[in-house]
Amino acid sequence: MRRSIRFRLLAVVLCFVLLPAMTAFAQDTNGPATIITFMSSLPAVSLAEIEAGEATTTLSWHVVGLDENQRLVLERYELNTFVSLLNESEVSLSPSDSREIPIAPPSGFAPPTYRLAILDFRNRIIDQRIVVIPYVMPVGAEVSIDAFTTETEAVDALALADGSARISVSWAISNRPPTANPVFEQVLPDGEAVLVELPREFLWVPSSGTGVVAPVAVDGAESIELRLRVVDMVDNSVYAEQTLTLPVQSDGETSPAAETTEESSRAEIVSFTADPTTIAIGETVQLSWEVRNASSVQISVRTSDSPQQQVIAGNLPLRAGLAIPVGEDTFSGVDSLTFIIRAMDAEGRSLATGRADVDVQ
Repeated sequence: MRRSIRFRLLAVVLCFVLLPAMTAFAQDTNGPATIITFMSSLPAVSLAEIEAGEATTTLSWHVVGLDENQRLVLERYELNTFVSLLNESEVSLSPSDSREIPIAPPSGFAPPTYRLAILDFRNRIIDQRIVVIPYVMPVGAEVSIDAFTTETEAVDALALADGSARISVSWAISNRPPTANPVFEQVLPDGEAVLVELPREFLWVPSSGTGVVAPVAVDGAESIELRLRVVDMVDNSVYAEQTLTLPVQSDGETSPAAETTEESSRAEIVSFTADPTTIAIGETVQLSWEVRNASSVQISVRTSDSPQQQVIAGNLPLRAGLAIPVGEDTFSGVDSLTFIIRAMDAEGRSLATGRADVDVQ
């Protein structure tokens, strides 16, 4: 009987002594830090709401086992990488918390995507969880192009010919599907269309904005037709389209933008000469010019056997000269050369043009 009582007392003592230690041991060896939940309060969102700046979501999470050598971070997917949503002074989030996040305008076709990650002291991922908020289209919404405009009044024929023509256009699209993209084209006289977008790193174009297109030359055309289409990138279906037409200005004319400025600030080609005006292969042409009220000068050349122009030099002084060798390897077989001068503004736009012709014997 006494022995039984002693064993029971010993068991009670051991429980009081060992239980706290066992509990601490269980906590230390209860597995790695783990994300239990990571959720968004927003089940779905429309692209129009995001681009209007009206969409927000509350992200909430619960994490266990996070220690002092680990960090909890929140990120959003942008272009092709994740970017941090932590404040500048934040190093780590609380293990159990929530945060309201304004949904940023998209930079790609992916819907709003967020990542919660546990990082070790070397920034290696221990655990992570992704939340994606899918897009939804409003029922009965019709895609429309609300605006497709330009402040350019005319296109320089010489700039079209040498490929340096640039036109700034603005656009606004409503109810665009998330899989669609604005496409900027030039419609040719035969009905065919060519893409006039400049190269860019990513395919996505916002539903409204301003950008630059590069139209192409069309022989004998007195105008060019630009077209904006809203095209589905999955099946190439066209939701909406709109065009605008610009006249082509002939050689030697100044741009309408220059004509509307004050006389004192109008770009002017005071002189542009080529000496001699008749030359043999192997000789050199001396170009001389004086330009006023421009940022720089560009010189191009066009041969008698091709309507295309080749830029010889750019960012030249407003008053200078340039020696051009007429070598057989470059100009063999041509009957004449046309040198074109352009007065350029600081943004690379042509303000005024002039020409000098040289016969080749």
